[in-house]
Amino acid sequence: AKAGDGFGADSVVSRMKVAGVRLNVVVYTTWIASHIELGNVQRANAILQEMKSAGVKPNTKTYTSMISVCDQAGKWDMAKGFFQEMKVAGLAADEATYHAFISACEKGGRGNDPWAL
Repeated sequence: AKAGDGFGADSVVSRMKVAGVRLNVVVYTTWIASHIELGNVQRANAILQEMKSAGVKPNTKTYTSMISVCDQAGKWDMAKGFFQEMKVAGLAADEATYHAFISACEKGGRGNDPWAL
């Protein structure tokens, strides 16, 4: 799978599952991140939900990847939802998180929204 090829990553993860590999937060986050370039929010969100169902807790990098997917797709409102979900989970945003979130808000014409959080 090449960078930004989320569907190639889907295939790799599928083979990992068949081989009995237990997916951890790093694998799930990398899998989500593979969908950033495509802006494939629905697929990335499905992976996040699978991750949670498997009992693997998302971390700051996971949420940053979700926010980046939303940014790429022009879905500032969804980015805001993931940012808030991250805060409720007790996770601190880092520089990359803020960068992705501010970018998503600016693209959505909501440049002032990050500061309302």
